[in-house]
Amino acid sequence: LASCSRAGPGVVALLAQLLAKEPHGFHQLEELDLSQVSLHRHGAIALAEAIGNHRSLRSVNLADTGFGKVGTHSRGCVTLLTASSTLECLDLSWNVFDVPTMVELGERLAEESCAIGKLGLAGCSSRSETGRDQPIEYLLEWLSKNASLKQLDVSMNHMDYRAALILEDALEFSQVQSLILDENPLGQLGARSILRLLGRDKSGLRFLQMDGCYQGMALPDEDAKQIFSYANPSGKYNLSLARPYHRSLLRMLYKMCNVLGQPASSGFQDFQFSQAHYQHPTGHDGRFEVPESGRLSTTFAVEWRTEGTDLWDFSAVLELNWRGRRFAPALHKAAELLLHWRMASGQTEAQDLVLEVLSKDFNLSYAFLQEMCQGQDEMLQQILSRTFHCILGGRPQRYLSMLLVPSLEAYIAIQNSINSLVYFNPDNPTWNYHLNLSNPTDHAVAEQLLLLNRWEILIEERLQWEDTSEFGNRSKLRKMRYQNKRLPFEDVKQWILPHFDEFSFDYISCKRPDPKGCVLDELEFSRLLKPLSRSGILPHIRLNVLRMVSSLILLTALQLREIMGTFEIDETRTRCVMIFYFRVVDMENEKVFRSRLEDVASWARLHDLMGYLVAFPFIQPEHFSVELDLSHYDQRRACHLFWTLAEKENFGNFSQVAFTYPDGRVVGGADFNMPRLWLNINEMPADGKIKFTYVCASDDRNFKYRKKLYETYGHWSLSTEEKDVSWWSSLHEAPLTVIEFMEFIVSHFEDFDKAFVFIDGADGNGVLNLQEFITGIQKMRCKKFQGLPGTAQVQTIFRFLDPNGGGTISQKEWSVLGQLYNEISLSLCEFVHFLQRMFDKADALEAAWAILDSDGNGSISREEWHEVVLEKLQYFGPTRPIFEYLDKDDEGTISLQEFMHMKKLLSEKLQNRSDGFLRHSEKSRHHRRERILRAKTTML
Repeated sequence: LASCSRAGPGVVALLAQLLAKEPHGFHQLEELDLSQVSLHRHGAIALAEAIGNHRSLRSVNLADTGFGKVGTHSRGCVTLLTASSTLECLDLSWNVFDVPTMVELGERLAEESCAIGKLGLAGCSSRSETGRDQPIEYLLEWLSKNASLKQLDVSMNHMDYRAALILEDALEFSQVQSLILDENPLGQLGARSILRLLGRDKSGLRFLQMDGCYQGMALPDEDAKQIFSYANPSGKYNLSLARPYHRSLLRMLYKMCNVLGQPASSGFQDFQFSQAHYQHPTGHDGRFEVPESGRLSTTFAVEWRTEGTDLWDFSAVLELNWRGRRFAPALHKAAELLLHWRMASGQTEAQDLVLEVLSKDFNLSYAFLQEMCQGQDEMLQQILSRTFHCILGGRPQRYLSMLLVPSLEAYIAIQNSINSLVYFNPDNPTWNYHLNLSNPTDHAVAEQLLLLNRWEILIEERLQWEDTSEFGNRSKLRKMRYQNKRLPFEDVKQWILPHFDEFSFDYISCKRPDPKGCVLDELEFSRLLKPLSRSGILPHIRLNVLRMVSSLILLTALQLREIMGTFEIDETRTRCVMIFYFRVVDMENEKVFRSRLEDVASWARLHDLMGYLVAFPFIQPEHFSVELDLSHYDQRRACHLFWTLAEKENFGNFSQVAFTYPDGRVVGGADFNMPRLWLNINEMPADGKIKFTYVCASDDRNFKYRKKLYETYGHWSLSTEEKDVSWWSSLHEAPLTVIEFMEFIVSHFEDFDKAFVFIDGADGNGVLNLQEFITGIQKMRCKKFQGLPGTAQVQTIFRFLDPNGGGTISQKEWSVLGQLYNEISLSLCEFVHFLQRMFDKADALEAAWAILDSDGNGSISREEWHEVVLEKLQYFGPTRPIFEYLDKDDEGTISLQEFMHMKKLLSEKLQNRSDGFLRHSEKSRHHRRERILRAKTTML
């Protein structure tokens, strides 16, 4: 009777009578098709009862009959209709059912007596007024208890990602083999659930139809903040258990505990339930019974798999806990997934959707990927770009996968799209990340970093390390921004990672190098520097290559400084330091490479990137300038460390202090009284900004306390004695007058100790006051400072050498001049090494001079020097100190003869290179005393 539109209530009533009449009625009828025949309330009830009591009917089609329009009786009609024990095929499509009717149908399908194997419910769900909790969802939840269904059609039922998750939960262990979902707004999120269902080992699903399911996305509501992620389900969940979606979400979390072998009691943390008592379900055959009312709040945390791996082997940790948590389709289900992919061939939207789903949740073998690429020349670039991070087997299998690329152009395009993963180094993850979460590869990197962050927090807690994070929660992510806005919370563990827009942050690892590890020897290091010095390679490419290999390299502070010198500007040098900061084995000498940054602002930029506690200048804070925002935990703590250090050394070590109140008022200089209360961290203000410069005389230095801070807050180990530290001073710290005075001493004395003895006298008391200093400069016949001996220039030098304002300069304080000269000497060494690498021959200096003196006039002026060294030699190190050193006659030019003075450095092979010192390097205190004694003996 299909499509008999003129069949009225009388016909339907007669049909009901004939179905119920025995033995002369339709008691042997097996198939009944009343599609598009309008049913009225009384007729529908009678017909449903007759069908339910019939003993032979196997197939009933009531599609588009108005079966759901009989008001409150529709639920009763469903009850009567599904009472049949012989009914195998039921089509109720195009009838609009409300929630009670859907629940009733679900309950009947869950009964053991139900024999329905094929169910059609296309277009049956009325639309929810709220846009969520569609009536179809209440039915789908019951399918987990059905044992008879083989084919299910739920097309055009307003099903989104929530209904898809309910389906994944309900059909995981079902016998449904064919599932039709056409024209539902599943979108990417919903398709992820469905394709995981298709690939599940215990699922009977074999055939899947999803035409027109490509559109659909999570609206910005509460549900969008707690979307289930198979690979990373951790996060904060607030669930209303009266909703089918939230019940399925809770069941999926319990299933994840099963998959990971984790007890529910450890997975569900901070558990709160609105009703009196809650007991975790144990699950039966993978099915979990959860309450159907009440509100539940919990943080879900996945336990770690270690399996005997080293705590610091981050690559192995990620392999077990990120790669190991992704969805691996059952081997016998690979054919079904590939069939679905083949069926989408030629349909761009469908293929895009499949690729997006695979990229988010799946692990794929090379063989599977190879099959996907067969006959897909136009899609091959998209396939590899979006699934590269899914490939199992590490670099060998990824290499094989890239061999599938047909052209160099496509290869470059793929490489550009997967750069974030290619350059990502989990064993040295410290870097400034800008990730586009809509790019599958970038999203995968973000997932791994969030996971690694939790692992490093666990390590710190286990080792009971001091917290050095930005907000005092041990997080390794700093300055997190999403959609170009600061995240509204401080703990990233509460955040479920979205799949769109940009996520940027600085990741600062707690991993430190083995101080006894082997650094690169001179030959290996020279081989590393050579390609880095090539000007044709763009800086960002060099940085990325260094990121890739950084975990394999240990450096000294001096070697890091030389690597920094291969980059032209401070911004790239800062990023270079960021890469190798935790690969330096002698961080007590960090001022050696800190001085390579050209200004205070550049170091402040690195400080902001790395963190104010992580990059605290524990061992050599002299002349360190900083501005701290006390509303941030780490900056407030850094300020407290400076306070405690000054208390141990000299509270007068602070200079140029200025405090800005939250209302904008600024107090500085003598008006700011350094509060001793701040020695107690709890007494420090939680807002306002303070900036200052920390200066410290060598005589006031408390090395023991600095070492304690270094080990406690820096998490470094230090076995070096104070005398063996490479004490350093940057040229940026000293006024030009001081540098000129130092250059004068270098040209007139054998070493700085003899200059000190010259001023102090053979029978001196070992300290210089201002008058002695002025007299000594007169005796030296130093003409660099014009005017009277007590000029401001001379006083500036004296004040610099007497930072604590004690009125005298001690031998240790005088040694700062030697530290400044170390910087100049090192600059010369670096320049000579650069020339060796560039020309790679014995006459490197002659070859360099031929380029520098291009006009052949035999000399180079100061202005020419800076220009030609940078532009012609492409040397990016400091040039002024080199020029001033070579300009022996102070005429403002360098001749060939003066330039050749560097030959001595070249021939010495830089024997003291590993310590960064040349002839005038500072020696230990013991050796200094010996030299001073010898100098006095000579004078006497």
